[in-house]
Amino acid sequence: MTDYSQYRHLVVEKQNGIALLTTNRPGVLNATNAKLHNELSRIWLDLGDDAEVRVAVITGSGSAFPAAGDFEMIEQAIGNADAVAATMQEAGDIVHNMINLDKPVVSAINGVAVGGLPGDGFIGRYLDSRRRRPHHRRPHALGSGRRRPRGGDLTAAVRHGQG
Repeated sequence: MTDYSQYRHLVVEKQNGIALLTTNRPGVLNATNAKLHNELSRIWLDLGDDAEVRVAVITGSGSAFPAAGDFEMIEQAIGNADAVAATMQEAGDIVHNMINLDKPVVSAINGVAVGGLPGDGFIGRYLDSRRRRPHHRRPHALGSGRRRPRGGDLTAAVRHGQG
């Protein structure tokens, strides 16, 4: 069984084969700091190793879907080539590890979606259009104004294919 307790800004709840990932920085609209950025680069590997997980749903706590880097993270990178390189490597790892996860990922978009992770919602569409994972149905963004989950229950929405 995979241990998710090391994650500080990602809350992982598992139920019926669904891992609900919630970024937990609502005070800054879930903007990504260095710790969350690192966690997002590793979570997809842990989910891949977790035999109990069949699908991942990512959302944000409060009123915003995960956003790009917070100002502190950006300020620390200004003029620091090593920090920029490390952040770019980690950003590549986020995308690479998500793309290579052999389980569907659903973006449950709540509120405003700007910057980094909303782009991850489009990765699924890119994969679908490139037929990299033809065995998965086209991914959906829940709560994006298209179709709403019944009763706000994300696990029920994924289980019933609504999204």
